[in-house]
Amino acid sequence: MPSNRSLRVYLSCSSHDIAAAREYYQKLRAAGWIQPWLEEEDLLPGQDSRLEIEKAVRNADAVLVFLSSRSVTQEGNLQRELRLALDVADEKPEGAVFVIPVRLDDCSLPQRLRTWKPVDAFPADRRDWAYQRVLASIRLRAETVGHTSSVTPSPEAQPQPQPAPPPRGDIHVTVYGDVSGNLVVGDENRTRVTKEEKQPKE
Repeated sequence: MPSNRSLRVYLSCSSHDIAAAREYYQKLRAAGWIQPWLEEEDLLPGQDSRLEIEKAVRNADAVLVFLSSRSVTQEGNLQRELRLALDVADEKPEGAVFVIPVRLDDCSLPQRLRTWKPVDAFPADRRDWAYQRVLASIRLRAETVGHTSSVTPSPEAQPQPQPAPPPRGDIHVTVYGDVSGNLVVGDENRTRVTKEEKQPKE
């Protein structure tokens, strides 16, 4: 059944790559039909981080994983979130777009991610292109989960009613006094202009 809810996208990154994740977070939110989830932005003080992260990953329609030379070799949250995301991916239909790797530099993909095609958001002049590629993958995912806000084309502009053409036939114009310049009346009409002298009153 089609759904009008926001598409949920989880953003996974290490502390080294938080700037790139923030940039994507803001852009995805601005799209209007995507609800991104980033720990820095959405985890509230006092919440159980592991519980909330697991809930967010399991509820996500797609997971973006930001990778760099520093993060792929770092122990910690990214590795744990990656394992969780891959576990959830195993529950999806075969071929479904779910985990989207985003390479921020020329790093090697973790072995477990090598079956997913990454997008390379480097060098700097490819960042906008990379974001559009990620957005295309998210749109594809939206179609498979029946999300309508992103895939329903905007309604075409309704044709404006055209004014009725002027009636055909002669137009009689009586002009008092002198006429100078051009006088144009109607379109495709014959015009007869009669010049008459104004008679003085007796």
